[in-house]
Amino acid sequence: MFANFERVANTLDISKEKALMVYLLKHIDGIVSYIEGHQSQREDVRGRLTDVIVYSMLLWGMIEEGEQKYPNIDEEVSAEAQWHKKHK
Repeated sequence: MFANFERVANTLDISKEKALMVYLLKHIDGIVSYIEGHQSQREDVRGRLTDVIVYSMLLWGMIEEGEQKYPNIDEEVSAEAQWHKKHK
């Protein structure tokens, strides 16, 4: 489902979520430029807004997929954070 992001992530040695962020930030940069008055862009701002929504939903899917693979991850991360707080 996330093959494109996984290929980019493997090539750059980053997570697929970070690969997605690169694409997402490109569109956010375009939105910021529009808000700052640069209305002449290759892509209409509404298209960029649509893409931000799509990438957000894809990230949601990645989170859901991660929770299915690692159902207790939040508890494990929380327990580790508490241990680090106690042992600083």
